[in-house]
Amino acid sequence: MDLKKESKNKNKIYALLIASAIAGVAGYFFINPKVAQVGDYSIYKNDVDCRDAIILSSYPDDKRKLGLYQLTQSYQYAQILKNFKQTITKDQIQKEKERIDKSTLMPENLAKIKAACGGDGWAYENAFILPALVDRVIYYEFFLKNPEIHRELFEKAQGWRDRAIKNPGDFETLAKKENHPVSLFAVSLDRGLEWAPPPGIKGMKQGPAMIDRSGKGAPAAIQRSLDQQQEQQISAEGKKWIEDVIKPLQPGQVSPLVIDQGEVWMVVKYLKPTVNEKNSFNMQGAVFPKRNYGEWLEAQKKLIPVNPPLLLK
Repeated sequence: MDLKKESKNKNKIYALLIASAIAGVAGYFFINPKVAQVGDYSIYKNDVDCRDAIILSSYPDDKRKLGLYQLTQSYQYAQILKNFKQTITKDQIQKEKERIDKSTLMPENLAKIKAACGGDGWAYENAFILPALVDRVIYYEFFLKNPEIHRELFEKAQGWRDRAIKNPGDFETLAKKENHPVSLFAVSLDRGLEWAPPPGIKGMKQGPAMIDRSGKGAPAAIQRSLDQQQEQQISAEGKKWIEDVIKPLQPGQVSPLVIDQGEVWMVVKYLKPTVNEKNSFNMQGAVFPKRNYGEWLEAQKKLIPVNPPLLLK
């Protein structure tokens, strides 16, 4: 066969394949039109249909069409992250999908969610995986941990800590003078953080601190798994506090650390070991709130163009 002729035939085949691929993509978007634009992100009909079906599978009595509303919010979060140079990548989407597959405690429910998208893997990622990812990341991994967002309030906490270190005997007086809440709590290796009862309430313990016990009413196997995870979390938190905060201190001293406790920082004073209890220590803490998440989030949302505007029907 003539080499030139063979080359021309190959080029024709490549051209046909490319044209076919373009036609396929064009056909997909013809039957799957864009229904909304959120900043740099487009939301398509299949995404909304998938989200509506997911909601219906979990809440069969809720007939409202909330898919577009929920997706618009999630893509606002994605755009906020992008505005702060934290763009969600395809690799993150894939890892989140794998994490959900591996860690779900209710595989039957996850199977229903996948089935609700009718086998459309792209819609499943857009309508379920990305929202699950950004809804978590924007708060727990970005907002709470971003030093620039909270810098002014953090510096105030540092200034107060410096004054408390110089005057540890006036720890509570200094805190009350500047309207910082003060609490007594204990740290133990077995029980993590346990708050003392609020003023005026006797015989009650609030504990463990900063740990949310969830999963009530879940099947027994799932509840056991949740209990085990919580016990591990409690033990790890107690160990970290003992090693990092308490061991370097003598009773009566204020820690030089400003301790990150999620939505707040704490400046703490080591009081004394707990009587007749091994690996347990009595503490006093002054609480400094971080920036308000709701206010920050609403301010960021206003910077993002949304078409059509976000409305809850």
